[in-house]
This record gives sequence, C-alpha cells and structure tokens, in this order.
Amino acid sequence: MTGPLHFAAVGDVHGRQREMVRLVSRGAAARGVDLDFVVQVGDFEGNRDESDRAGRAPEALLGDFPAFIAGSERFPWPLSVIGGNHEPYRHLDTLAPGTALAQRCIWLGWSGVGDVHGLRIAWQSGIHSAKAFPARRPTAAATASWKQSTYFTAEDIARARTFGPIEVLLLHDWPSGLVARGEDPFAARGLAVKPWFVGNKHARELIDTLAPRLVLCGHLHVPYRRELPRAAGGTTLVRCLASVAEGDDACAYFRVKDGMIEEV
Repeated sequence: MTGPLHFAAVGDVHGRQREMVRLVSRGAAARGVDLDFVVQVGDFEGNRDESDRAGRAPEALLGDFPAFIAGSERFPWPLSVIGGNHEPYRHLDTLAPGTALAQRCIWLGWSGVGDVHGLRIAWQSGIHSAKAFPARRPTAAATASWKQSTYFTAEDIARARTFGPIEVLLLHDWPSGLVARGEDPFAARGLAVKPWFVGNKHARELIDTLAPRLVLCGHLHVPYRRELPRAAGGTTLVRCLASVAEGDDACAYFRVKDGMIEEV
C-alpha cells in the first residue's frame, strides 16, 4: 500500500441509498478527503423489485435501490456490503461472493475475508440467535423462513476464526461486553436498553481471535466508539454506527497510513 488510503463506513441503510450517498459525500467533503472505497455493515436492503421486498419482513419497503440498478442513480465510489437481518436473502443466497448488485456496488457475501485496496478485511453477516446457532443456516428459498436465514451459526464462526491475520472486521451485530461500565449510549437516544445485555459473545471471540485494528458494526442504530481490550492483550477500536435515517452518525471516515488506521 502506497500513500494514505481513505475509506468510509456506513451503518444500516434500510433502502435509503440516495440518502446514504448524500451523507457520505457531504461527510467526505467536510473532511477534505477523496474516498477510495466505502463499506456498509448490513441492513443495506438492496431490493431489486417487489418480489425481493415481499420475500422478507412484512414491513419492508422497496427502497431506492432499483434506481441504482437501472443506472439513473450512481454510487460515487466503490461500495462493498455485507448482510444484516433485513435483506433479500432469497436473492443474495444465489450469488457468489463479490457479485455486483449494481454499478460500483458489490455483495461481499455471507462471510469471508479478502484484500480491499491492500487492506485485509474480514466480515460476518447476520445476527445471533442462541436457538439457531447450533443448526445449519438454511438457504433463503421461497419455502424457508426469512428470519432463520438472518442468523449466523457455529459453523460460520468456526470458519471465521481462521480468517486472520486481518486489519478490519465487519459485523452487523455488536460484540458482547462492548459498552464500558458507567456508559449508556442508548439512554441518550431514549432507548430503554441495558448496555450489559447488548451484543453476542461469538462476535467478541472473533475480535479476540483475529485481533483486528478496527471493527465496524451496525444493527442497533446507535453510534458508539470504544478501544476494546482483547483477551490476549492490546486493544481494537470498535466503531458502531447509527442508521442512515438518523443522519451523520451513520457514517465514519478513516485514513490508513504507515500501517495505522485512524478516524478522521
């Protein structure tokens, strides 16, 4: 990698791709940076049409993505997305990792690891369910429950533990034990959430095992930032992002230079 690299991360989009482009473009301009790429941490909801929308939660909206597929709207930078618990998995499950969903927008896949502009990035889509964790994740076919396809499994986590060494880890769900004692990022948003119950231990184990410099999360629509101590020593910056509907807190911007990743 030569010279500084700049990228942005975006939280839950929920079909509001036009607003995502507006927020990221404005944030990058305010910082005076040209973005090399953007990553998105799930609940992108890149629905192609009504059949994609109807294949998941009843309250799902079609969203803006058909305009990006048609080319009437465009992403200004390369965009890579993972999956959350609100996605058209009946479609996504048929795609190979790295498949283009629209111009300059790729589906990274359910779980994997790869190089992005020389940066080693791993990802794990989905959320945790204690009941579903020991089972095999069902492909989201027309006969499958859409909700069951949103849960990662023990098999997924075992595989993800082999992805190291990495520099960045993309998750949808938060890791357990993230919120520091005495802090409550949910209360400021009027949410009656007990911080010590938030997140899942399997995401935390991935952080301890893979020791990334940076972890990016979405899901809870609440911004939070902490240098999280790892079990074997050292810390990892965990950056949780709000949803696009909530404005600039959905986005974070980073510079990679001389082997270091810093938020700008």
